[in-house]
Amino acid sequence: MLETEIVPDAWSYSSMIHCYFKVGRSDDAYQIIQDMFSRNIAPTLTAYNTVINGLCKAGDIGDALRLFRKLDGLGCPQELIRYNILIDGLCKANVGFELFSEMKHKGYNIDGDAFADCTMISDISKLCMTEEAYACTDRMLGCGAPIDIVSYNSMMNSYCKEGTWSQLFGL
Repeated sequence: MLETEIVPDAWSYSSMIHCYFKVGRSDDAYQIIQDMFSRNIAPTLTAYNTVINGLCKAGDIGDALRLFRKLDGLGCPQELIRYNILIDGLCKANVGFELFSEMKHKGYNIDGDAFADCTMISDISKLCMTEEAYACTDRMLGCGAPIDIVSYNSMMNSYCKEGTWSQLFGL
């Protein structure tokens, strides 16, 4: 596009970012968002979320977290979905608890947020941290939030791996 002197807009860049992640080229996708910053083109909220999600899936947690933090400095409000994307990626890297605490500290009402809680339960169960997962389910149930089948299955799998069969009946 640039060779033909057509200047892409934020939506065109967002499409390119999405395509790069889809074909596994996370470095190129991340470079596009950096190019947008250097050209003073404000990325869409969807572009930010796509990049953070793609970087997390590619295992580039550091870059995802840096971009997330950069958004605070740009005055871009952090959305619950963006926190959930990052929590999922960080939990899979076993460092999501800090961000979950930060959300609470910043005033996000995550008590009863089924998506955030189920993400935490699923991811920490996969790490065989069943006590922490069980604490999340207790908190969810205390808030009246539903627990999805994926969370139940994750916890059952974790109890089975640990050999604590009797705990299954408490679910």
